[in-house]
Amino acid sequence: MEKAKLYEAMKIARSREKKRAIVHTYEGYSPSEKVLSGYGLRQLDYDRLLARQGGACAICFNDGEPLVIDHDHIEGSVRGLLCNSCNSMLGFARDDTRILRSAIQYLISHLP
Repeated sequence: MEKAKLYEAMKIARSREKKRAIVHTYEGYSPSEKVLSGYGLRQLDYDRLLARQGGACAICFNDGEPLVIDHDHIEGSVRGLLCNSCNSMLGFARDDTRILRSAIQYLISHLP
């Protein structure tokens, strides 16, 4: 099965399982054990990940929004914490680096 089709199949399966959860970085918030275990994380793992990212989105560095646990839809491994916009961007691009590189080139070619 090609990567895009496999990606879509995994995306649908994970959605049905409700494995995706928003994780807030606001002071005092701690994700539930159920949310963490759905991604194979412990609280210590989450705290280290959050600290390593400086409490901000791993892509845009925004620290004022809730963060989503981003994971590889094929392997299931956790990649980091992202704001919803950055996570959606990756999802719309189907985690395809060719699409993302093409989008960058498109933006660069249309700079004022």
